Amino acid sequence: MPRVCFLCKAPDPSFKFPANESDLLKWISILNIQRPNKVSSSGPRLCASHFKEEDIVNQSNGKW
Repeated sequence: MPRVCFLCKAPDPSFKFPANESDLLKWISILNIQRPNKVSSSGPRLCASHFKEEDIVNQSNGKW
């Protein structure tokens, strides 16, 4: 089964929910959503349409 966005069901979402509890709670609050049942590499993901461009940071070099 192909992966879809947790919120809008768009195909091929890129962003997995953060494993860090405080970051996860920020996402839940900002996006005004319920906590996903599973947060892991195989858990739900979000597509880029739910983020502003300035919100997206590549952890390897600090820029997207």
